[in-house]
Amino acid sequence: MTDRPAQDLYQIGSVTALTGIAAERLRAWERRYGFAPAEKNGKIRLYSYAQVQNLIRIKRLLDRGQSISSVIHLNQEQLEQRLSTDLEPAASAAATRLGRAADVALVGAGVLQLEQQSASADAINVVGRWANVEAFLNDATLPKIDVLVLQLPVLLPQLIAQARNRLANVRVLPIYQFATSEQVRQCEESDLNAIRWPLGWREIEQQCLGLFGLPNLHGVRAPRMFSDEELIAIAVADDSANSAIPQVVEQIHQLNGLTSFLNVCGDAALTAAASAQAQALQQAASEIGQSRAQAEVCLQTLLAQRQRDPLTGANPLQSNDSASLLPESSDPTH
Repeated sequence: MTDRPAQDLYQIGSVTALTGIAAERLRAWERRYGFAPAEKNGKIRLYSYAQVQNLIRIKRLLDRGQSISSVIHLNQEQLEQRLSTDLEPAASAAATRLGRAADVALVGAGVLQLEQQSASADAINVVGRWANVEAFLNDATLPKIDVLVLQLPVLLPQLIAQARNRLANVRVLPIYQFATSEQVRQCEESDLNAIRWPLGWREIEQQCLGLFGLPNLHGVRAPRMFSDEELIAIAVADDSANSAIPQVVEQIHQLNGLTSFLNVCGDAALTAAASAQAQALQQAASEIGQSRAQAEVCLQTLLAQRQRDPLTGANPLQSNDSASLLPESSDPTH
């Protein structure tokens, strides 16, 4: 761990940005549980670096369903112990908040190798693997599959049709190395978006999610993945040169606001007995919610990359042993 000066102190606004805990909650915890800042300068509350680290641990436990009264008085070692023995691992928490994962099958040596070299997303659940299309076609027992990733040396529409016919309602992602213009045209006419090899695992994941569909991934109402407090903390803590994360956060705020507005309009139309208009407004609100959900998936991607490759000095809490303690905003609530 990087040594930090003992006098490092943070005002309450900075603590909120770094931990995702609202200032009002911090003041309430001070009144109710005696969680006082390290120092006070008049009305200015100043928290120590150690306190901020513990608050991040506390926030993680609260996100996992534990009560504030059960964790507020724990020290660093006790909080770490509670985190390590908590019954809901971070991965399952992320899957729960995302909704049902897409059941994906992989066919082809190249995509199998890509999967082994990459960390799979929480939204994708690989349920079957075959080295080639012949092995897949000859397998008598196939699992339930939402999306079939089918890698072919040559883009043969008839072979894709055989694979497609083996499973009801399966969406197929063809990946090919060679193809004629006629073969590509036939795939397009069959509503298949064939992609040329080589490509990265992340692109395969995104294509699978697109085929699976946000309503399946998040539910019709697309529940929020990030609270307002978490979005504020994420945007304030980012100091990257391109400001991509704050821009995405701003769009999520805008879409949240538009969803609320459409819902209010829908309620007003329902009160005025304009049922057809109310239904249209409710449908529009649901569709905007799906757009917001897609923006939050994009935000997850950016946050995951920041965790893998944090900028030096980008966050005062991202020392070698504390980067994992940042707010778990990459698996929150819609």
